[in-house]
Amino acid sequence: HVNSTLTYSQNQANDKIYNVAADLLTSNGFHEIMSNSLTKSGYYEGLTSFPVENCVKIMNPLSSDLNVMRQTLLFNALEAASLNINHRRSDLKLYEFGNCYFYDESKKEQGGLAPYSETYTLGILVSGQANEQSWNVKVCQSDFYSLKVYAEKLLARFGVNINNAQIEPLESDLYREAVRYVFNGKRL
Repeated sequence: HVNSTLTYSQNQANDKIYNVAADLLTSNGFHEIMSNSLTKSGYYEGLTSFPVENCVKIMNPLSSDLNVMRQTLLFNALEAASLNINHRRSDLKLYEFGNCYFYDESKKEQGGLAPYSETYTLGILVSGQANEQSWNVKVCQSDFYSLKVYAEKLLARFGVNINNAQIEPLESDLYREAVRYVFNGKRL
């Protein structure tokens, strides 16, 4: 006599997207990082792209370094890069999938959890040398364009024709150089 139970996962589409992106990045030499969703509010003070007012605050924080939920994966990736660079590993290719959390004061009147939202996000970081030196390849440093190549590879892997997308400059207080892809009216 054999008994079994079948379970059905409702997030199979999200898992497939994650697996395809992770496979592509890993095959291009990236390493996945996982960081804490709790971070310090000091990172967001004075920012216009991620204002401190939009942080989800922890009511009983363990420390001042873990008193809000992250709005971006950037600061955690920079902490990981700093730690690696301090240990003399500056040639990095890192990626992270994670939730980012937001608070919107204007939705407070709707009650309940309406002011709170979260988005599943992918963050990519490159630093140091973009490639290893060999007899036929000259070493070049990672820069905006090497990161842009990986972003375009990801978009192409998911069926987005880059030639049909509009590329707009993106003004941000966090980035020196940035672009935004718009495809069929959607910001990518």
